[in-house]
Amino acid sequence: MKEKRINAAISCKILILCSVLFALIITSIAACGADEKGSDTSDTTQTATDSAVKDDESTSGEESIGTDEVKDTDVRTDTQDNETTEPTPDESDENTVVYVALGDSICRGYGLDNADVERYSARLREMLALDMPSYNFVEYNYGVNGQTSTELIDYISNGNTPMLRGADIVTVSIGANNVLSPTIDMIAQYSVLSTVTDESLRNASLPSLFTNFKIKTDDGIADFSVDLPKIVSSIRELAPDAKIIIQTIYNPYKSLDDVLDFVDTKVLVREMSDELVSRLNSIIKENASSLGYTVADVYSAFADVYDVINAEYAENEAFAGYDPHPNKKGHQLIAETIYSVLTN
Repeated sequence: MKEKRINAAISCKILILCSVLFALIITSIAACGADEKGSDTSDTTQTATDSAVKDDESTSGEESIGTDEVKDTDVRTDTQDNETTEPTPDESDENTVVYVALGDSICRGYGLDNADVERYSARLREMLALDMPSYNFVEYNYGVNGQTSTELIDYISNGNTPMLRGADIVTVSIGANNVLSPTIDMIAQYSVLSTVTDESLRNASLPSLFTNFKIKTDDGIADFSVDLPKIVSSIRELAPDAKIIIQTIYNPYKSLDDVLDFVDTKVLVREMSDELVSRLNSIIKENASSLGYTVADVYSAFADVYDVINAEYAENEAFAGYDPHPNKKGHQLIAETIYSVLTN
């Protein structure tokens, strides 16, 4: 509107000047004078136009600053999210489903090239998100390498799992280190003793190695039996309405034909490890109903599959082939096993 009024005023002045010039038949000097007036008019027009441009620039500038302020706020918010503690599930909208994964190095994704996206908790979250797009599934993985059942209790009680409070889904991979850590240690010592050239020394050391191994694994299983109810109770205290899923433990050495000779006892590795994890799995299954959790039978899922375990755990060549951790394919299989429990 401002621009139209300016143009109208200019047109009116031009018509008046033209009429005067035509009536008086002015001289060239007068014409020059008229040109000067025209120049003044043009200057007036330019001044008004410049003013309008400045007004537009001022308005545009205000909008630009406002946009920049919003962008700056967004950046600061992202930075704060990365630097501060995790928000509690209570602050999430009603369509957000909080999934917490607890457990050992299997849970953490040990040995994977990109654990953040390849471990079973990440794969499970993605599967659930694709299956139920109207919900926002978020995953929090609190896996700890080497964690035993007793250590998991301490880990929760010490406040290391903030997103467990109010969580909707909780999976637990625990117990393997109660028996497999002593197993791996024993095999490592066996690989050294078996190379000792002094037969009398070797024969005296091997039986005691096996005896100590049996004591440690028996203690580990006993600890697990006591710890499992405490683990579930710790979870329930923080997430009373959560769907709790306890995973059974697969036999990582079922494909090995290695025989360990302890002089008076010979042990087939795959049978030894199967006996140990089966004892743990019995405890998991027997307590499911009374403790109110669901079992994801990873042991059975792995039973007929032989390409789901890593094979480069050893620190030396003699100890190669005893890495008990699942590979990328194994993690996918674990995710599918848990998924079937959640959706069926």
